[in-house]
Amino acid sequence: MKRRNLIFALGLLVLVSLAMAACGPATPEPAEPAEPAEPAEPAEPAEPVEVEPVEPVTLIIGTTDELSGLDSSTAYSVHDWEIFRQINRPLLSYEPGTANLVPGFADFPEVSDDGKTYTFTIREGVAFCDGTALTAQMYVDQFGRATSIPDSESSGALVEPFVESVDAMDDRTIAFHLTDAIGFFPLVVTGAPYMPTHPDVYGPGEFNSFPEASADSPLCG
Repeated sequence: MKRRNLIFALGLLVLVSLAMAACGPATPEPAEPAEPAEPAEPAEPAEPVEVEPVEPVTLIIGTTDELSGLDSSTAYSVHDWEIFRQINRPLLSYEPGTANLVPGFADFPEVSDDGKTYTFTIREGVAFCDGTALTAQMYVDQFGRATSIPDSESSGALVEPFVESVDAMDDRTIAFHLTDAIGFFPLVVTGAPYMPTHPDVYGPGEFNSFPEASADSPLCG
């Protein structure tokens, strides 16, 4: 009797298990692959923006004292040099607000072993306002002009005591041969006498302390 009940219970358990399996969730069929999307049409290029030309602006700089002149070979006052720094640049300059030297119209120089020759290379593409390219020969001519014209205040203080001669090695390379090994010469070339002058405005033989200025003047470097 007990064996018959055990067989009956086992049979019932199997039937219940089969029924539960039949009622379980069906296995989902794999989804069909989606059709590839059509490529988007390229956007039309934006129309160029028209920019109106800017009218030139006149900047007026006032000083608290009379200028001695605007010829860098003879100008010596602080006021003169302030104006020069607005319209020109020396071979080396100062970082604004500091005493740190930075390249001006030239990179930092190469110095000979004896410390008596400083060779500067003019940065590429430097030109005056009228498009005249700045060349090494202009510095040679300026040195000759500053040392040959009498009564040059600026030259007497910053050129002749230090520089014996100047050579143009090529269009962009200038060699300054000094009277002695002068370690602070890079500071000297930040002065006005080492700012280039346009040969059409500042000719040989005489100073041009107050050249005529106009909208197309080639005064600035």
